[in-house]
Amino acid sequence: MRAILMIVACARLAGCSVSPTEVKVGPTVIATTTGPTSTDKPRMLYDDDEMRIVEVDYGRSDSPQIPGLYIFAKRSQKWIRIDKVSLKHAVLGRNPTFEECRAAGTNPPSVGWDFRRLRGRAYVELPLKTTSALFFPDKIEKDEREGRLVLGFGSRWQMPHVETVLVIALGELRRLFDGQ
Repeated sequence: MRAILMIVACARLAGCSVSPTEVKVGPTVIATTTGPTSTDKPRMLYDDDEMRIVEVDYGRSDSPQIPGLYIFAKRSQKWIRIDKVSLKHAVLGRNPTFEECRAAGTNPPSVGWDFRRLRGRAYVELPLKTTSALFFPDKIEKDEREGRLVLGFGSRWQMPHVETVLVIALGELRRLFDGQ
């Protein structure tokens, strides 16, 4: 079923000439060579001279979308969908409690999550899944000096135990785009 969805998604893309394939880029990321479909409504998360990162959620019942975290390489004009990210250098957080939110003067989240349960796994699928929703990064930083792309989830609460952080090696992303 997943392969059929990926082929349909690729067929909907303007200029897509090959079926998407899942490739293990390196130890920090597994991706599929595909982008959002022409009917998806991506939301911009990050944009610089090299890449654009967008999210696509489920959409509505009358206009469903194929969820994912997609990266567009501006130089090669190619898309990938990030399927899995390594947990090797991850920081795994949990939702704040009502008491913690009250003390911080912020509203509690509408859904719960506890990604600490992922400890011991090699990879986690993206987007992250909470009790009833998809969880996309709310903070993305490209660190050229360290050669990494840092994805922060739940960072808006500004509580260290809440934020989940995933790290992707920039070199792996660049090799994937150069090799397509």
